[in-house]
Amino acid sequence: MTSFAEITSSIQGCLRLAKGDSQALGYFNISSGGFWSSLTALVLGLIIATVQIYIEIHVFNSSDIPAVQGLKDEPLDFSFVPIVLMLASWISFLTIIYFAARSAGLINHYWTFFIVYNWSQLTIIGIWFIISVFILGTVGIQFFSLAFFLYLIASYVYLWYMTTRTLQASPLMSLGVVLIEFLVTLTFVVVF
Repeated sequence: MTSFAEITSSIQGCLRLAKGDSQALGYFNISSGGFWSSLTALVLGLIIATVQIYIEIHVFNSSDIPAVQGLKDEPLDFSFVPIVLMLASWISFLTIIYFAARSAGLINHYWTFFIVYNWSQLTIIGIWFIISVFILGTVGIQFFSLAFFLYLIASYVYLWYMTTRTLQASPLMSLGVVLIEFLVTLTFVVVF
């Protein structure tokens, strides 16, 4: 079981990494135990995303904007498909990067990437949850799409930087990793 101290330390590591702290990776448990502990981030991220989807659908249903009205807020309708797609996307991306890292001779760094990526996803999901609740509760849904787009760009810039640090890949190869993540996510959103 992952301790609260490890969760907070890993999130702090993500925030320090985002600030460019050269000691940020020291906040993560980079070990075989840390590998398994990082899966906690996946579970927590899915829980936060489920709550967020419920809140968004509830707010959109109560909106005066016709384009977003009519969404159902039944538990299985609002959470099952998006959460399964998020999980499938997360696992697919990490699997693709495993084979890419292996073929590029970076497999020794993959495990650090795996651990930090999982905690980074939790941090990204958690920060977006706070921002989206704030926007929906104060500014309104009119600015929601713009805020999401800007946050998405910032998330991909962070992923690029995180990849250069953890996978120790070149900036161009890290850009390829970001593109793969984008395409995997887009595939699951569009196709399914």
